[in-house]
Amino acid sequence: MTDDQFEKAKKLRSDISHEENNIRILENMDMKKYMSFGEAGHGVPIPDTLKETIRLLLVGYYKSLLNANMNEYKEL
Repeated sequence: MTDDQFEKAKKLRSDISHEENNIRILENMDMKKYMSFGEAGHGVPIPDTLKETIRLLLVGYYKSLLNANMNEYKEL
């Protein structure tokens, strides 16, 4: 393994760890406590269905990043 490949593998391992952590946080997050966008007391209320949709989209996004990085890591 060359130095460049080693550095790339090190970065991918770090990225994979961050993505797994983000997924774990998002999957366990209670979105109902997040009431609005904007400053406290002056924000726009967010419907629960929209909050859940945002959470699911973020989980899907991080899972796709995780999958891509794991595939790239396997190729090294």
